[in-house]
Amino acid sequence: MMNISSYPGDGQAQAITARLLKYTTLGELKAAIAGSVLGLDLVSPLALLNRIQEEDGGNGEAKEEDVKSFLSLFMSLWNDIAQKHQEENTPFLFTPIPADLKVSEYEQWNTWAWQRMNELDDFLLSLREAGSYNEEDVIEQFNPNFLPHVLDATASELEGHICPADGEATNNWAEVERLIIKIDRDMQALWPQFIRESKQLRVMNIEAQKAFTRYEQDFSLIPKIGRNDPCPCKSGKKFKKCCLQ
Repeated sequence: MMNISSYPGDGQAQAITARLLKYTTLGELKAAIAGSVLGLDLVSPLALLNRIQEEDGGNGEAKEEDVKSFLSLFMSLWNDIAQKHQEENTPFLFTPIPADLKVSEYEQWNTWAWQRMNELDDFLLSLREAGSYNEEDVIEQFNPNFLPHVLDATASELEGHICPADGEATNNWAEVERLIIKIDRDMQALWPQFIRESKQLRVMNIEAQKAFTRYEQDFSLIPKIGRNDPCPCKSGKKFKKCCLQ
């Protein structure tokens, strides 16, 4: 399968991102955008951009031309990802681990493990911010292998290796490699079902919003009842002495 985590102009995009953002990498930026465009609700690109800049801190000494270049890059990535990854056969892929990376190269594995964790966290955070569904209901009603749920479980396991509670980093880099490969395979294997479920959930979400709007409109037609008016239950008592209590 084609690795579509790479886009034309990534080298220049990497340089622009590095000049404007202190901590956020290009891969994390793409992952955050992917989560936003794939969520249940429409999200403004500006809202996501503001969150990223607030969390990152940004470069206070950035030049005006760099800011303009970054904004252009951000919107280009947004449009590109939105167009490419809305279908079942085009999964979003995280930044690939170098194929020649050996298990014995501990420091590099640690760097890549953190990179994958950060990209995964950004993807899931943006995905959940862009939707109001209850994942437990989705898992129960649709699919126990709902992609965000599966990725969450693997992310927790990976986090346990690279930042354990006892503070001692792992020496089992073969397991770290296995978990990173699992994330990539799950993204590809579960993507078609995830896209189908997302589309179905969006329709359900829209229908629920329409129903709520109709309810609000119908409720607004009900005459207001004063405290001293007869109670609508026809008890003969005043409203304040009956059902209002």
